[in-house]
Amino acid sequence: MLTVAASLIVAYCYIKMTRVTYSANATVMLVTRNNAGTEAVVLKDLTGVTMNNKAVNEIEIFKSYAVMRRVVEHLGLNFVYTKSRRIKPIIYDLNASPFVMMYDGVENHPNPFSAKFVFAPIDSLTYCFKSINVNNQKYIFDDRPYRYGEEVRIWSHTICLKPTGVCQVDYGDTYEIQMQSSLRTAK
Repeated sequence: MLTVAASLIVAYCYIKMTRVTYSANATVMLVTRNNAGTEAVVLKDLTGVTMNNKAVNEIEIFKSYAVMRRVVEHLGLNFVYTKSRRIKPIIYDLNASPFVMMYDGVENHPNPFSAKFVFAPIDSLTYCFKSINVNNQKYIFDDRPYRYGEEVRIWSHTICLKPTGVCQVDYGDTYEIQMQSSLRTAK
């Protein structure tokens, strides 16, 4: 009986602590047409490749980091929003985060850029940072409250944190925003 209880406790903890991993696959069918028209111009503008072999050119568009990078930046895929908890943090979907962060220059940093912002909402108007790590270096900042929408200088960059109103904010809890360069995310 004790073994069964211990096994159930271990299984419960494993389920609560393990992050869910998803995989996605896609198949694309390339259809060739005789009239190239404006597609040739758009293709040449995006990749610099002419329409000699449309299938090869379409594959190059899919592989293009510039296109993937624009998708990442447009959708905000280089930001991960989480709420800290003891057992398993809550990872928010793209459009379900209680906060959104604007950053002026993820790509302006000369090295592959990564940052982790840990903060706690104080009330509906203010928050305070608990820690900021940029490229695995801790940033020293004053422990004062900041207003949502206020621009905060970190080295030569500016960040701005705003509530989205999409879901409830638990004041006093800790939230994290992890950010990496859109180029690294696109790869």
